[in-house]
Order: sequence, then C-alpha cells, then structure tokens
Amino acid sequence: MRTFLSLALLVTVSWGFNSCKQDSDCEDFYDCTVDRCDQDSGSCVHLDPADGVCRYTTRIPGELLAAGDLTIADRLRITQVASKVIGQVHVNLPLQKAVYGIDPLQELSALKEEVMQETQGTISNAWSFHQKMIGIYETLNDLHANYILPPPFFFYTALLPFTFRDYYVGNERRYVVTSVLDGFDFRTIGFDVGTDIVLWGGDSIENAVQQSGDDGFGSNEAAQRFLGIERLTRRDFGRRRPLQEPAVVVGYIDKDGNEREHTFEWHYFDRRVNPEPSEEPSPSDDPEPFAASSSDSLAELCPSLEEDETFGATVPMTRFESLGGIVKPPMQDRQGLAASASQIDVSEKYAEFLQAGILSTSSGDFGYLSLQSFDPPDGPFGVLLEIARLLSILPDNGLVLDVRGNGGGYLASAEMMLQFFTEEQIDPMRGQVLANNLLLSMSQNDTAEILEKYGKQLSVGVQAGEVFTGAVEIIPREYTNCYSGLKYTAPVILLNDASIYSATDIFSASVQDHGIATIVGAAENTG
Repeated sequence: MRTFLSLALLVTVSWGFNSCKQDSDCEDFYDCTVDRCDQDSGSCVHLDPADGVCRYTTRIPGELLAAGDLTIADRLRITQVASKVIGQVHVNLPLQKAVYGIDPLQELSALKEEVMQETQGTISNAWSFHQKMIGIYETLNDLHANYILPPPFFFYTALLPFTFRDYYVGNERRYVVTSVLDGFDFRTIGFDVGTDIVLWGGDSIENAVQQSGDDGFGSNEAAQRFLGIERLTRRDFGRRRPLQEPAVVVGYIDKDGNEREHTFEWHYFDRRVNPEPSEEPSPSDDPEPFAASSSDSLAELCPSLEEDETFGATVPMTRFESLGGIVKPPMQDRQGLAASASQIDVSEKYAEFLQAGILSTSSGDFGYLSLQSFDPPDGPFGVLLEIARLLSILPDNGLVLDVRGNGGGYLASAEMMLQFFTEEQIDPMRGQVLANNLLLSMSQNDTAEILEKYGKQLSVGVQAGEVFTGAVEIIPREYTNCYSGLKYTAPVILLNDASIYSATDIFSASVQDHGIATIVGAAENTG
C-alpha cells in the first residue's frame, strides 16, 4: 500500500485591526463593559472581565468587521505562495485531483487574475478574499491542508448552544441532541439532551447534514457526515468560511412527541477571554520546554536507545498536527461506556488525554482505556510511560481501548504504543514526498527538518524524473520496537469512529495489520 506524508500549508498575514483613539471607539467590539483603548498601540484591548461577562455574544464581534484590509500585493503573494505549496509540496494533490476531479491550481490562477483586475477603489474586503481561499482548500478534502487566517479571525469560534450527532433505530438514521452549552436551558420549550432533531433551516436534517458535509473536508461518506454535523453547530473562523445567517430554525420532537420549532442564534466565542472547555493545549505554540523532559521519558521507556546517534533527535518527534481544534471527541458516547467502569487514577498531567477503569461484567472484569489524543503537552514519550503503568494494573482478562474522537498528534506516540500489545516486530509507517527540485533544495539547506530523511530519495527521484520519492520510515523501527517491558497479551477490542484522523488513523490501521485487536467501528469508516 502506498503511503504518503502530507505537508500542510500555514498561510498567515498580519495587518492592523481594532484601531482606536479613545475608549468609546471600542464599545462595539465586545459585549462587555471592560474594553478600553490602549493609547500606546492605538488598539482596542480586553481587560479581564468578570466571570461570564464576555463568554458569548450574538453579535459579530466588531474587530472581525473592522479588521484591516489586504492590499493587492498581499493577495497576489498569498495566491503565489499557495500555488507553490499546493503544487510542489502537497503530496496528496495527484491523488485528490483524480478522486475528486478538482484543480485547485487552476482556481488559484483564476483568483490571481481576479485580484490583478482590481484596483484599490474596487478591491473586495479581506474577509471575502479569505473566504475564496478557504473554499479552494476545502476542495482538497484534506484536514492536513489548511488555509489558516491570522488574528483576529483565528481567535473566534461561532457556536450554536447545543451539539448533536447521529444514531440508528434499526436501519433508520436519526439525530439526537447530545449536549447543551453551559448557561443555556431550553427545557421550557421541550428541547434538551435526548431530543430528536428532524428539520434544519426548513429542510430535513438528513439533507442539511449531507450538504454541510459536502462543503467540508471529509475524505469519505462517514467522515463527511461527521464533519457535516460538526459544521452545523460550530464554525472556527481561523479556518472556516464565515456564517451566512445569524440564526438557524431547528425542528425537533419534544418529550411528548410533538413536532416543534425554535430559532437558535449563533453565539461568538473569544478564546482569549475564556479558553474553551476541553480545548487541548498545543505544543506547537512553544515547542522547546518539553524537549528535555521528553528525552528523559524516552530514556526511561527505551534505555537501549540512549547510545543511538539519533537519540533525542527531531525525527521521532515528528508530529502530525492534532485536529483537536476541529474534531471534538464525542464525549457523551465515551462517558456512556466509561461511566460503567470503576475509575483508576491517571497522572494529573495526562488527565485530559487518558481515562482508565475496570468494566465489571457477568463474564468477569475487563480493562477500559480511553485515549483522547496523541498530542500531550510534554511531547510524545511521557504519556507512553503512563499508559504502560496503567496496562500493568488493569485486569488481564481483556481490554477495551477507546480512541473515538481522537484527532491524532505525535506519530511516535501512536506507533510506539503498538509494541505494548505484541511480541511481533512493528513495521513503521512509511512516507513519500513529491520528487522535485524545491523539496530537494529544502532538504539540503535545513529549511524543513522533516525533509532531511528524504534527501537521498529526493536526489534519486529528481534525477529519474519520478513523481514521488521512494518510501522512507517516518519513525525509525528501532523506536517502534525499543520497549522490552510489559506486553499486554489478553484480547483487545479497539473502538474507533469517523472522527479519528492522522496519527490515530495510522494507529488503527497498524492495530489491524499486526493483528493486535478486534476493531469495532462506530461508523463504516475512519476519518
């Protein structure tokens, strides 16, 4: 099977916003009374508000509307950079063009021509330009290839005050409310957790989910449906097109079986003021602090590697961006199973990522381990030590390993964890990149450390005129086979669904390839 390493594009452009001369200029920026004009920077700024004062607003935040514009030169540079990265770096493009019948390079060329025809007097606003760029990236159906907007857009998420997901009665698919945001209560109108949704914006909920999924990044029907549901109640302005409506009319069945409707307003959420509950910290924000402790953890996990010349190098730190900001774990599903397990204490450092317990049944006691991310804050190795500890105290009759909603993270964590469950050698994931002079040059001048391992294959591929390089192990096999301690030998069941991506997708496939577990999918495909 051909394997690919996909390099994502991060395009950021900075410009001025929130300009002000006095405090009164800031009144429309936020729904709170604690904004002021910073005279040194000439920008509207937040003060720390009282609890809940600025948590949500139903108005489009003023700083989004007031964000400074992009010049024609800025727009041309963005389209040129995007064309180079998608055309010469994005390794999945040949496959995606064949599968989806798309041509993002042609679309970028058309957008460039459109920009060149504009003048400073006729130029569209920045948000309109960004929306077109996001639309081009969405045609790739690839969550690793993103057009990410700069501040202030990146800080905002628009939420409806509830979430829902699909379930089945026989072969009939239905949609049920799974949570209501803190601070909201719709029980007086018969709308609560457990309520079935039947209509959305005047159309059937099934059609609304399908249309939403078609506009997103899903690579298959199951993933499109999952992301379609997510998009209907959540929009991250940093990488999603803006809302077209301020509210949504939702039709539902109340507890008495009556069909009812209610108009739910979108609420804007500023992560700078109130970090979102369950939002996962990203080590990419400050990569250095965990490097030393991560190497210490690796030495404890695999002492044999300490003499290896690659010990502590960046190769095993390869990290596929966790999609936690996009893909939220279906916590209601997980809690339903975990609630029946007697809990086992998890190290506080990993409490947001791990959940462990004992499932007591008529057939005996079984272990339960929920892994919600491969993206812990201290790097890829420390969490493996904690998982090894938990496996040593969980019942040895069998294990339920739950990765539903796991958006990925460090490939090293995912692949090295496999060796806990088998005596067989772990065959690591191999990656390929496009064979061209741009990537060859980048591999030779340290522009991108991740490309260093492809240097030889790039030279061979470019000289031979190949489209792709030969395959290279992303995580060296001495890492994926370094652990010589406990092997959990009892039967394992792996639970996954359409919301797992990236490193977790690779983990699930490797579990199957190595015969480690019986896989039970909550959807017909993974992400």
